Amino acid sequence: MIFETKLLSSLEKVFSSKAPEAEEFSSFSCLKGERFSFQLAMMFDLDAQERAAIRTPRESKAISILEVKAKLSSPFGGNVYAVEDIPVEFPCYIHSDDYFISREPGLYPDILRDIKTRKDGIRLYFGKWRSLWVEVDVPADCEAGEKELILSLTTEEGEILAERSFTLNVIDALLPKQDLKCTLWFHNDALVDWYQVPVFSDEYWKILNNYMANFRRYGCNMILTPIFTPPLDTAIGGERTTIQLIDVTKTENGYEFGFDKLGRYIDLAHENGIEYFEIAHLFTQWGAKATPKIVTTEGERIFGWDVSATGGEYEAFVIPMLRALKAYLKEKGVLDNCYFHISDEPVPENLDTYMAAHAIVCDELSDCHVMDALSHPRFYEEGLVRLPIASNTHVQEFIDRNISPLWTYYCCGQSAEYEANRFIAMPSARSRILGIQLFKYDIDGFLQWGYNFWNSRLSLQQLNPYHSSDADYGYPSGDSTIVYPGDDGAPVISLRQIVFNEAFQDLRALRLLEKYMGHSDIVVWLEELSGQPFTFTDYPHGSEYLLFIREAINSKIAEFTA
Repeated sequence: MIFETKLLSSLEKVFSSKAPEAEEFSSFSCLKGERFSFQLAMMFDLDAQERAAIRTPRESKAISILEVKAKLSSPFGGNVYAVEDIPVEFPCYIHSDDYFISREPGLYPDILRDIKTRKDGIRLYFGKWRSLWVEVDVPADCEAGEKELILSLTTEEGEILAERSFTLNVIDALLPKQDLKCTLWFHNDALVDWYQVPVFSDEYWKILNNYMANFRRYGCNMILTPIFTPPLDTAIGGERTTIQLIDVTKTENGYEFGFDKLGRYIDLAHENGIEYFEIAHLFTQWGAKATPKIVTTEGERIFGWDVSATGGEYEAFVIPMLRALKAYLKEKGVLDNCYFHISDEPVPENLDTYMAAHAIVCDELSDCHVMDALSHPRFYEEGLVRLPIASNTHVQEFIDRNISPLWTYYCCGQSAEYEANRFIAMPSARSRILGIQLFKYDIDGFLQWGYNFWNSRLSLQQLNPYHSSDADYGYPSGDSTIVYPGDDGAPVISLRQIVFNEAFQDLRALRLLEKYMGHSDIVVWLEELSGQPFTFTDYPHGSEYLLFIREAINSKIAEFTA
């Protein structure tokens, strides 16, 4: 039997139909407190003599599949995942650029299945490649120096197939805390819909806890908080499952508000290390023309698509609601860490309706953080959005105007000018480059809309993300979710989620280096290493570049901390 293995970095994607072309990756460095990953690709086949010896279909069947057991030996533990494929039917748009692994539909590696949850071993089909993903958390108090990580592969009977060693050199410096604020829109209704549990039941809170822990583990420190069902990605006139944290009671004198569920949500987020709260949008998408779906404690829907945003009815509701909400958030000690929205992604054609919606709430929010995703600076220049979140296609327009603080985002639209993004058909390097870009331009925060959007586009129906990775042909595969639902009420992670977090670890390493070098000096040094200036749309492509840069950053830190 032929059994081949190859050590690879986290930036490679292993396809079953061809041997990995990247160079062997058997050593690297990291900082204390860092999460580090690498892969082991593997393939088994039969030699000519073994093939010739097969006489019957029964013999062929018995030898076509090889079950492999894997064991990691590490000084600080770790996780081993089997990388599984996901169907990609919609890899990119017609107008997308050429920085893709392929623009063709097919099976792409993405799902990471913890081998501890598998009753059987990892199955290999003869002549086909697949990989194991190794993830280790280097302790903050780890002793510096070289550490050996050994991955052993055996048959079910215990026969050794391979034993591969990876050397991880731990630098004597601690990776600093992430100061960049990051939110991927966390869709609470998706948890309720998938797991079929009552909203705000004990089962719901347990599942929510599992997903919040995962959310924070991979770089997100701000969470979308559904004071009312967020008016996002919902067809005009349509509804999503009600997920409303504020209790609303109609009285003869107006409205009364209850915040018990909101308080529990905030407390659970804090228990999982989430520091910031992104308050759901106060008006609908696409122009702020209507109101979010809001229901009373008796189940009566009192606002929605059929209610004008600028009618006096909503103003009479939203002003006392904001006053009560702010008082509660201040009492909880989190108001300064809360960020409010008016309406998502307004365009110049929506200026009048957005301005009218803004006028309703601007006085109440004058002492709060208010931000919205934009593609045009005019909303900032008109004083309507104090904290703009510019798409990375258009963020240079905001940078050129010296707007600060400034956030950026990407979504389905960012794939035509080499912007960083996370579509499944893109190389992982296209996702990880984000960290260096955020550092150069001193970006304050990052947003993406799909942590776990398991609906079709416009939420016309609920979907199985294992079957539809593109929101029912709504967006390129991978845009709408970065996690998959697990059977045990916890998420199944993706390799894209780990690589996304690695981008932020690169940023944090650069922040540490900034203590020893000036920001502008680091940028000049990075661009000298790159051989060119880099921007949000122009930068060296490929995994080799990013590995080279990160190793250089680690070496420079080691020099200063020696």
